[in-house]
Amino acid sequence: MKSLNDDISLINFLRNEELAALKLRALYSCNGYIGWRMSKFEEYEFYIRNKDFLVSENVLTFTDVNGKLMALKPDITLSIIRHMKDEPESLRKVFYDENVYRVSGNSKTFREIKQAGVECVGAVTEREVSEIILLAADSLKLLAADKNISLNISHLDLIAELLAKLNLNLETQNKIIKFIADKNSHGIKELCNNDELVKLASLSGSYKAVMPELENIFNKNNLSLNNFKNIIKILINKNSELENILRIDFAAVSDLNYYNGLVFQGFIEGIPARILAGGQYDKLMRRMGHKSGAVG
Repeated sequence: MKSLNDDISLINFLRNEELAALKLRALYSCNGYIGWRMSKFEEYEFYIRNKDFLVSENVLTFTDVNGKLMALKPDITLSIIRHMKDEPESLRKVFYDENVYRVSGNSKTFREIKQAGVECVGAVTEREVSEIILLAADSLKLLAADKNISLNISHLDLIAELLAKLNLNLETQNKIIKFIADKNSHGIKELCNNDELVKLASLSGSYKAVMPELENIFNKNNLSLNNFKNIIKILINKNSELENILRIDFAAVSDLNYYNGLVFQGFIEGIPARILAGGQYDKLMRRMGHKSGAVG
């Protein structure tokens, strides 16, 4: 009797998403990341305390046998940070391949969504941030086959420093962040009428094309671009091909309450929505009582 391997590869039995998950797990494991397993649910109160961090405010809940209100996990990062010991002097690198549970924004139906990703927690430096971006680029390549990919990056600390000069409250700052994400120059002008922020919202292109204009904006405001430039330099030195896919685009932004530093979004040709997102989230760590830095 022939074995199954004599006739057909087991890979042919995998669905596309299963094969993609296997490839990503192999990539992360080969780069020194350890698999992280977790429960499918947490206490509902935990997510309510951090609801602004969630993609959707709608959380699927149930009552356990002890009468405690529980939630099916809508986010992986929050759960990892909650259960990871705070060791700011060391470095922990983990990857996950888990399902999250959310309510669809359009149909209002329950959805189970598979997510894969990495988190680097602890003594995070420019080196670790660069490593995460390189992994993001490699992840896009694995999933894109022969299609073009784009990795858009921006730096939230730079935006926050510009906003700080305007003495705006946090609510107004977050509205401006959303307008920058939407490239809504009119909305920015209505809120603060700041030429630099309007220019920042419109910038998009390769490092060589955009950096001169970016330097002009921040030099004019006596703000340093060193951290941003150092990370880009590390990236291109490690992989010169990144010059072709790396784009500076400040539409890649996140909530200032939780994120800081470099943030990014990944796109594949033919797919209208981003399929990958990440960045530094030291502020989330502080909100959860941790001293460690984090990027994922």
